[in-house]
Amino acid sequence: MKSRTLIILLGLVLLLSSCKTAQQDKSALFPDWQPNIDQPLRQLEATLAKLEQQQPRNYTISNVSFLYDAKLYILFYDFLARLPETSRASQIAEQQKWLKKRKKLIHAGYAEYEGGTLAAYTAGQASIAATKERITEIENKIKDF
Repeated sequence: MKSRTLIILLGLVLLLSSCKTAQQDKSALFPDWQPNIDQPLRQLEATLAKLEQQQPRNYTISNVSFLYDAKLYILFYDFLARLPETSRASQIAEQQKWLKKRKKLIHAGYAEYEGGTLAAYTAGQASIAATKERITEIENKIKDF
């Protein structure tokens, strides 16, 4: 009885291993689900432009920065889903390198006014500028793909 079960299992393994795996769709992982981050970004950026007190400006620019980061995160995962598996590792390595570069830019922005009330604001500006640039780069890669 044990040998029969073993033969059946072995047969199933061989059968399944010989089957071709389905090619991954080169579209988004969830084509019918794309969170809309642009609307809250526009609203927060409009609010930021009107604020005069530094503490609310710092808080708001941080939220804008977080949303741009989320937008990049979603876009990058969509980009990875479109790539052949063989290209993903190099793109992930490139993204990790870029994240380290952005971190340095944020620290430099903060250091410009370190200890002052503008430090957080300039760090936020640096983060947003770098992230917007990277978003454009990834969008162009997707178009070229």
